Amino acid sequence: MKRSFLILLTLTMLSGCSIFNKISRTPAFQIDENAMEKTVNKTVEELLSSEWLSAFMTSKNERPIIMTSLITNNSNGIIDVNTIYETIDMRLVKSGQVRVVKTDETQRILTPYELAKGQSVDFVISSIIKENPGQPESVVYKLSLWGDKSREPVIEIENIVE
Repeated sequence: MKRSFLILLTLTMLSGCSIFNKISRTPAFQIDENAMEKTVNKTVEELLSSEWLSAFMTSKNERPIIMTSLITNNSNGIIDVNTIYETIDMRLVKSGQVRVVKTDETQRILTPYELAKGQSVDFVISSIIKENPGQPESVVYKLSLWGDKSREPVIEIENIVE
């Protein structure tokens, strides 16, 4: 009797553990690097053609200094964020409309507001990559531009990675 009880107890415990193993996140998927780069370039183009830039240049009579900060991947997509940093910085430099300060690894952990306040920059860019609702294996890229005057972004731009 004891033996059958122990066997039953052991089986119950093992089957209970397998229930918890079945609960997991959606599996990761690979994001096409070319599609991601194209979306980042499009988003930076929109940023550079927005009113904030001409307003800044009119009031200060100089190009703004921009730093790229934290890029957060809140999706299950596998994405090389270092390539995104390089793409943003390269696109900004090539535009000739802004001055770019390179971000180092230690600065990327600070919030954009903290960076804008504590550094000799005018604006800080942060990015979030998130799931695209209703589109499996698709993501949305959101870029935010932060200044040192407010805890709210100056501008936010979202584009779907296609």
